[in-house]
Amino acid sequence: MAVIGMVMLGVCTALAFILFTLRSSSTAYYRGRSADAWLGDMGKTNQAAVLMAFKVMGTNALPALVRALEAKDKSGPMARFYGREYQKLPHFIRWRLAEPISAEQSQNAAELLFLKSGNARMVLPDLLRIMEHGDEHPASFAGGMAAALVNPNDTNAIPILERCLTNTNYVVRRSAAVGLGRIGSGAETAVPTLTNALQDPMVDVRICAAYALWKVDGETNMATSVLKKAMENASRGGSATQRWSAIVLSEVNPGELSALPVLLGYFDDRDYSLAREAVSAVGRYGPAATSAVPALTYKIDTGDRDMRERALESLKRIDPAEAAKYEGK
Repeated sequence: MAVIGMVMLGVCTALAFILFTLRSSSTAYYRGRSADAWLGDMGKTNQAAVLMAFKVMGTNALPALVRALEAKDKSGPMARFYGREYQKLPHFIRWRLAEPISAEQSQNAAELLFLKSGNARMVLPDLLRIMEHGDEHPASFAGGMAAALVNPNDTNAIPILERCLTNTNYVVRRSAAVGLGRIGSGAETAVPTLTNALQDPMVDVRICAAYALWKVDGETNMATSVLKKAMENASRGGSATQRWSAIVLSEVNPGELSALPVLLGYFDDRDYSLAREAVSAVGRYGPAATSAVPALTYKIDTGDRDMRERALESLKRIDPAEAAKYEGK
């Protein structure tokens, strides 16, 4: 029986290595382990080791992250066999193999590692593809990453982003609008699609489409209308994006003073990033925002360094004489 057991272990090991070869082809290695194998450790206690491994593997590990982001749960006989036999293998063999984890675990690990990577632009075409065709969760993440990575030179991404503006996933639609806005004037062919997106059923998409339309062709009237309505509704609750509509409006149309009292109300908001941007935004109104002077001087006196600097810059644009009293303090 012992001999049979050894033979079976040998067979399992051989099959495991075959599977390992199939699963890890064209991937990167660190300390004898593939990127796929390291990825499986992301949900364990040795995350620092995983981060180091992917840092060393660098751009060579990006294909493994793309595969993980697109992972689907497998239920075929080979997948079941691999999952069952993996635990029976000696540790020194298992250590080198990709652990059988769920698609959700793979996707979550890939997302975290993508966020830590400084080279994600190299797989922008893959991210755009997943954004358009992927399942809901990976498509949402890939869309957010792609929108953050595109720049004015990425005009080849415009057709995909336009198509994504009509995607059934509203997160993808929102990211598509953000991406087109980041491309800017080079995305002028997308103006009709962005204009249609101003009627999107989701307010977050409408806000992002309005801002993108302004970034692409300088259109202010339609954008102002959408942003004002979103800003007014935000006072009765709403999404985080809605609450930022006043800040966006101050940039799109500094002549629209209706956003000023809303911005002043955000100065002490629990969302520090919103409060900080509101302090900067009031400066766009210049002398028309004199009602903000007391609140700005209070921030200069009591805020942290970043808040003081932002408040002083806004005060310079609104009331230079008052700002001069705080110079050098």
